[in-house]
Amino acid sequence: MPKPSKLTIGDISLEISPDMTPEQIQAMIQSVAALRQGLVTDSKSDDVAELSVHAEKIDPLEVLANGTWLDRIGLFVRNEFGFLEFTVNDVQVQFHALFGKILEKAAITTYLNRLVQKGYLSKRKVPGNRVFHFQAQSSLFDDYPEVDLEELASDQEVKARLNL
Repeated sequence: MPKPSKLTIGDISLEISPDMTPEQIQAMIQSVAALRQGLVTDSKSDDVAELSVHAEKIDPLEVLANGTWLDRIGLFVRNEFGFLEFTVNDVQVQFHALFGKILEKAAITTYLNRLVQKGYLSKRKVPGNRVFHFQAQSSLFDDYPEVDLEELASDQEVKARLNL
């Protein structure tokens, strides 16, 4: 069995297991970068990739421009839908309306299901319908800040940073 590789970032040393996916490695490195910038103040587990970012210290523009798509969707859902129920199609339509980018429904579904797994959203199937409805939980509001998405979307500098 191959041994884990060691990666050192400043004074932080990480062990990267050969069975980690590229996404897990990227999430771990991003978490360490956030930790070094003082954005992270505590963790929900011992796993560096699961560090919790507190809303009052997170920069929404930074999340939209450089964050993971999971964080982008979390931030978007929190600010676009609040506690209202929504579907994958609602996310796709509203994201396109605001940012001019069409996200694939399969990708949106994946990210919403991951947010459900992390406890940020609830999910229910409508009887007699193939559509799932999602709804924010209070933890989504704790970890993602309130921002004016329309204001961000109308700013050309923001769009440039988002590569949209």
